[in-house]
Amino acid sequence: KRWFPAAIETDDGLAAGAAVRFVMDQPGVDDSTGEVLEHDPPKVLVLRWDTDVLRFEIVPDGDGSRLYFSHTLGGGGTWGDERFAAQHAAGWDSCLEHLEARLDGAEPPPDHWFEYNELYVEEFGLAEGAIADGGKILRFERVLVQPLDDVWSVLRGDGTLAVGAP
Repeated sequence: KRWFPAAIETDDGLAAGAAVRFVMDQPGVDDSTGEVLEHDPPKVLVLRWDTDVLRFEIVPDGDGSRLYFSHTLGGGGTWGDERFAAQHAAGWDSCLEHLEARLDGAEPPPDHWFEYNELYVEEFGLAEGAIADGGKILRFERVLVQPLDDVWSVLRGDGTLAVGAP
């Protein structure tokens, strides 16, 4: 919970096949469910989170160890398609920075999620628009994690919008 984006709760420990609840500590973000797919302490933990799969593997490396982490998008559910790839990558960068600080006994660094997200949007080509309806509509889609009311307020500006108003 101190570095991961959710508290992980299970009724049956971390045994393979156990149901998992990811309890979010962020306003407006719903809790979700998953399953323990593999648990081989202290080396491997694999979790299904909604439709995605998270794999944590720790291997010896000299006098220390190395963490190998992967997040495989499941292609469905709430967060599982490629539109969320930049958001996930940016979030994991921040989480792993917090883990590293915790292991070093230091305070976590400031969160750079927004800057990382923008870099990944460009790197993954998610800023591109899509042409639909036989070339008549150019559609841009962006994942925004700010509350709906805040985004709507910025989009409409200082005025009030109404259908048919000048």
